[in-house]
Amino acid sequence: MPSKPLIPDDLVPEFERGLSIAIGTRDGELQADGCSAWAARVHDDREQLTVFLYEAAAPAMLRNLEQHPEIAVLLERPSLQRGWQVKGRFVSARPARDDERADVERQAHGFRAELQAIGIPGELTAAWSLWPCVAITLRAERLFEQAPGPGSGEPLR
Repeated sequence: MPSKPLIPDDLVPEFERGLSIAIGTRDGELQADGCSAWAARVHDDREQLTVFLYEAAAPAMLRNLEQHPEIAVLLERPSLQRGWQVKGRFVSARPARDDERADVERQAHGFRAELQAIGIPGELTAAWSLWPCVAITLRAERLFEQAPGPGSGEPLR
């Protein structure tokens, strides 16, 4: 019997809608480092996730991942105060392709709409630089609930 995929089918559209996405890595001295990403794509196997971050933010993340392949990705939907943390291992990095740009922009605009829904004016996010991006793929190993209330921080069932 095949094992159940780590990322449930019902979370795929949620992860790809336009969320606040934060990436966490660590350097050779085990110091935490992080940055934001603009978009995420769940692979068909539901075990891999690709996150798209602005190219200027990528060098520190890639240096860290070469030394320590552990990575954490926090995906949050501010308007619902709901979030998920994916912990896994670095698989690969590459420049984002031109055919991925529209989806990156769609998700970044979806995140901007989330921020507007909680009262942050669009003028404050209108100048964000979205492109070019680097695509970082990780193999998800653990998935956690990050919503306030009972069960927060617990593995997603």
